Amino acid sequence: MKETLKVPLKEYENLRDLFQFLEANGMEQEKKQVMEMTEYIDYVDGKLSELLSELSEVKSQLSNIQNRSLKTAMESIVGKIEEKAHHLKEQVLSVKNRTIEWAGKTVEECKRKGKGAFSQMLRILHFPEMMETLQKSFHAISEMADHGIDHLGNIGDELHGAKYHLSNIGLEMKGQEIPKKKERDVEKGMLFQVQKNLYWTMGVCKKIENRTRTIQERVQKWQGGEGRETMSVRERLDALKKSGNEARGKKAVEHPER
Repeated sequence: MKETLKVPLKEYENLRDLFQFLEANGMEQEKKQVMEMTEYIDYVDGKLSELLSELSEVKSQLSNIQNRSLKTAMESIVGKIEEKAHHLKEQVLSVKNRTIEWAGKTVEECKRKGKGAFSQMLRILHFPEMMETLQKSFHAISEMADHGIDHLGNIGDELHGAKYHLSNIGLEMKGQEIPKKKERDVEKGMLFQVQKNLYWTMGVCKKIENRTRTIQERVQKWQGGEGRETMSVRERLDALKKSGNEARGKKAVEHPER
């Protein structure tokens, strides 16, 4: 299964057949749509691979940390993000396999019913919903990284304060003057390296969220939504209810009770 992630979607036989069919039938716009979808999925897959590789590298360095509480906190933060990223990687694999299967069925349906069947097959793929799910997952990872940065910063401050007090216990007992506490160097040590990695993680997630929004806008245009907001389910129900009330009111005026 993992091997399939290394091959760009457009290189699969089903996708090549679909591109060939669309091109042969003068459906250049539709071909462009499918190409953009496959490039987006491959982009997300590639960024996830980068993220997992970086997290694995950081995790391997945590064994060198001497402070047990700091080490435990770092392992917990990095481990949870890594677990979430692995789960997301499996989601992307599922999206890839689903897209490959969809491409094969789309060619079959278009050959059987004509090229007009493409629009229906595109809706069946539920690509907007897939993007929404991925976007939410990356946003969750970004928030986890953000909280992790703050948490590690607080731990660093606490350890710095504890070290200051411990180093001056002897002076306190002798009643001698205690030197002023120096500010913690926040850009030093493994703690800073992990925080920097978490900042980078947030940056990766932000890029994917921005890319997703761009593709979502294009998908909306493909589906005829250019220039207008997409109505929610609640808005559709309210509109139908309002329409029904207006129709009943009009009928009552035209045919008053006697």
